Parts: sequence; C-alpha cells; structure tokens
Amino acid sequence: MAAGEYGGGLRSALLAFKERGQRALAGPLAAYLTDAVDVGRQQFGGPTGQPLLVPVPSSRSAARQRGGDHLLRLVAEVAPQHGLDVLPALRLPGRVRDSAGLSATQRSANLAHRMRAIPVISERPVLIVDDIVTTGATLTEASRALQAAGWQVCGAAVIAATKLRRAEHRGRPLR
Repeated sequence: MAAGEYGGGLRSALLAFKERGQRALAGPLAAYLTDAVDVGRQQFGGPTGQPLLVPVPSSRSAARQRGGDHLLRLVAEVAPQHGLDVLPALRLPGRVRDSAGLSATQRSANLAHRMRAIPVISERPVLIVDDIVTTGATLTEASRALQAAGWQVCGAAVIAATKLRRAEHRGRPLR
C-alpha cells in the first residue's frame, strides 16, 4: 500500500528528511506511513496475529551520511500507534550503488540477492516497510530475502510511490 504519490510536496519532504536531515518532518511523514501501515495491517493481519513491521535497511554508508537509518526512525514512531512490533530483520551486507539514476533493470541487478534476513523467529506474518517505491526492485529483494529465511511476507507499506507504480497498484496492495 502506498500512502501517496511521489511528487510535489511529498517528494520534497521525503528528500529533505532523508537527505538533508530535516528531522522536524518525521511527524508528517510518519502520518503518511501510518496510513499505509493501517491499510496493510487491516488487510494482512491473519490468524497468526498482527504483522511485524520489517523496515528496509539503509546501506551502511547511507546511514552514516544521514546520521542513522531514517526509515527505522519513522517505523519506530508508527508502530506504537497500532500496537505493532518492529523487527529489523533485514541486512544489506556489502556495497550497493545508490539507485538514483539507475534504470529498472540496473536497480534489480544492483540489489539481486544482496539482502539477508534473520531466520524466522515468529509465526506472525511480516509487512515490509519502505519510504519510496519506484521500480519495486527493493521490495522484491526484501521479500525474497525474508521468504528465503522462512518468513511469511504479507505485503508492503510505503510512504510514496512513483506515478507509474501508484497507477499500477491503485486500489490493491503493492506486492
């Protein structure tokens, strides 16, 4: 589920928070993420309980440049509002290129089999959380890594999706 389209003010706010450290935007961005998580939680909660929120990790170099993992900050703000747990189950060992400017094919190749997940420790499903979906390469790789480790992935929640991705998934979950 995408809360909004990646453009205009939302794009500016995401970039300011993510790349320029404007932490005052955490609240408004968390509100967008809350909307996406709420829909995902309602649609994907199952007999084994509410989903665990699994944020997509930043690369080590990006986290260093940004003063920490920006998405983990937002997810930690959103989870208590829904009584959900955050599980940072994904790792991004090694180096990956910044995806800005890469084509869809290049983004997929850049991330292919790069993420690792901790082995399954709960029967609860997981909801992958990211800030922006453009080509879907990151969500695809996160899902692959989690499933390879034994997790049941029930969907994804993102703050914003590019217009192409938003149109493809209007009215149905991003998966």
